[in-house]
Amino acid sequence: MLISKIMQYHLARNVILYDELDRILAGGLETVLLSGAALGRTVYHSIADRPMSVIDVLTD
Repeated sequence: MLISKIMQYHLARNVILYDELDRILAGGLETVLLSGAALGRTVYHSIADRPMSVIDVLTD
């Protein structure tokens, strides 16, 4: 039960972070994702599996 609540928390938080990331990427800047944001959508089964508190983005 506790693990489920933790996963729900991470999912809710990551949905907000990825929404912000999508807004950044839609702006047309050349970007490189660093750390968790890059891994959350490519390596993990669910974005809830990769806890994040920030999005690291490198721009040109």
